[in-house]
Amino acid sequence: MPPGAALRDAEAGGMTLEGFVNALLSDENDVHDPARLIDPAERLGHPMAHYWINSSHNTYIVGDQLSGQASTDMYARVLLQGCRSVELDCFDADDGEPVVYHQHTPMTSVKVRDVLRAVLDHGFACSKLPITLSLEMHCGIAQQRRIAQLLWHYFGESIVLPPKSQ
Repeated sequence: MPPGAALRDAEAGGMTLEGFVNALLSDENDVHDPARLIDPAERLGHPMAHYWINSSHNTYIVGDQLSGQASTDMYARVLLQGCRSVELDCFDADDGEPVVYHQHTPMTSVKVRDVLRAVLDHGFACSKLPITLSLEMHCGIAQQRRIAQLLWHYFGESIVLPPKSQ
C-alpha cells in the first residue's frame, strides 16, 4: 500500500470504515520507529518513567465495570497481547483467601492465588520483560500477609524489592 493510501477513499473523498481500520493497523500508524528499535533487555537500566509500558486497568473484568464478571482469563489475554502492568483490586474474603473484584458492584470475584497463577503461566510467553503487579490493597493485615506469601510462592526470587533502608 503506498504511503497515505489507507487514509484516502478516492470515490467518496473521505475515509470509509475499512480505510479507518487499515489506517489504524498500518505501519504508518506504528508508535515505534523500526530503525530505532533496540533489544529492550539492553536498556533496562533506566528509571521506570523512561519506558513506555503497556498497562491494563481493572484487568480482571469481562464486560462492563458495573455488572461484568471477574475472570483470570483476562490476565492471560492481556499478557499474551504484550501488557506488562496489570491491576489486582484485592479484598478480604471470608475463607481467608483474598479475592480480586470491583468494589460496590454485584460483580463476581476471583481468588488472588488464581490471578497470580495466570500471571505466572502467561506473563512471559511473549516477552521476558518484567511485569508490574499493581495491587490496590483493601485487605486487612492477615490477608495482606497471605498475599505476600502467595507472591513469594509463585514468583520467589524473581520479585524485585526496594532496597532495605538503613
